[in-house]
Amino acid sequence: MVEFLRKLLLDEFDPYPLSIDLRDAAPRYVHWLTQQRRWKAGLDEFSGEARPTSL
Repeated sequence: MVEFLRKLLLDEFDPYPLSIDLRDAAPRYVHWLTQQRRWKAGLDEFSGEARPTSL
């Protein structure tokens, strides 16, 4: 906790705490039923594209 407060006050946090892939992209929210339906169909749950493991 002390380390967190020290970094907060001294501005020592990373400028981009998330991965580079997520920095410029808007987060995607998919309903859990849609995720389940896509997974059962062999598709990626978020993009709806074919999963490489299901080919």
